[in-house]
Amino acid sequence: MPSGMPNIVAIIDDDGDVRDVLDALLESAGHTVKTYTSGQQLLDDPELSDVACLVVDQKMPEMTGLDLLRRLDAKGHTIPSLLITGLPDPAVRNEALALGAIDLLTKPIDFERLLKLVAYAAN
Repeated sequence: MPSGMPNIVAIIDDDGDVRDVLDALLESAGHTVKTYTSGQQLLDDPELSDVACLVVDQKMPEMTGLDLLRRLDAKGHTIPSLLITGLPDPAVRNEALALGAIDLLTKPIDFERLLKLVAYAAN
């Protein structure tokens, strides 16, 4: 990837165990990964423009995954995203797709599918 192009995969999840597992998985596949405990932490990151792909949990305190996608959209940030949820909901999926999400993944996460989608989104 040419220098100056975004190349970070951002994981946003309030569950530390999930962040750690996804971080290890994506780094082992060759991705540069940054983890965040909340959507606000991502929004406050001065390197936000370097993020190529988001892997974001839907159910988080204070700001859901959809809330984060809405805020990014309002600021003009279009970042390919994967929304993760334990409870699939067609309305959530449709709104996520409308806000730039590539797909909605349900828990337990299919890691092979996640890796394929992140590789697609990050390139």
